[in-house]
Amino acid sequence: MVRKMGSRTAVLAFVAAIGIAGCQSKSPPPAVAPAPPPAPTPVAAPPAPAPISLTRKQRIANALIALNNGQVAAARVGIVDMLAQTPGDPVASDLLRQIDTDPKVLLGERSFAYEIHRHETLSMIAHRFLGNSNRFWALARYNNIAVPSSAGAGQVIQVPGTAPVRAAPRIVKPAPSDSASAPATATPERGPGGSPTAADIASANRLRGAGLDEMARGSIDKAVGLLERASALNPQDGAIQGDLARARKIQATLRH
Repeated sequence: MVRKMGSRTAVLAFVAAIGIAGCQSKSPPPAVAPAPPPAPTPVAAPPAPAPISLTRKQRIANALIALNNGQVAAARVGIVDMLAQTPGDPVASDLLRQIDTDPKVLLGERSFAYEIHRHETLSMIAHRFLGNSNRFWALARYNNIAVPSSAGAGQVIQVPGTAPVRAAPRIVKPAPSDSASAPATATPERGPGGSPTAADIASANRLRGAGLDEMARGSIDKAVGLLERASALNPQDGAIQGDLARARKIQATLRH
């Protein structure tokens, strides 16, 4: 009987071992991979902006502004591009010569010293002594000035050419009096219809200064308007008339 019980125990142990082995041999179910997210809908790129077409006046103005600020490379690119579209343009050709040619070869070796006045620019000096306001870049190179707009009052530069001869002041002698005992006549106060009053002169000088400031900034139309108002207040002032003539010439050059 003991023997039978030992056999039964052995059988039960064998069956249990097989069950355990069967449980251990079962592998877990494979993990299910998540579905990939949907592909984003492609967005069409915005169209490239159309190139801006500049007029001849705008191209020249941009080149002059760039040179006045010492931006030679940018000015040269614009000038070369302009000449590619309009070969032989006189203003663009002269600006390119000023960039590429030795200023001593372009303007000559002889020069004289000149002190820049208040509200005066290299463009105005070039117009006065070289006959062309656009030649301010050659004048700047002549004096090793990298940024023409930085030249200021009190600075002494060399201007190509011969110094102008100043005329001696004319001395006006008073007419002899018919009677030595005649009483002196007081000079009447000048006003409308004659010479400008002191207030007109002061206002004209302020307008002239504002006009020259606008000219230096490149706002030539505003400069002409201010100088015309100054000229109307004091038409006898030669400096105002000269500044107005220069401003009108620059304005006419830019409009061509």
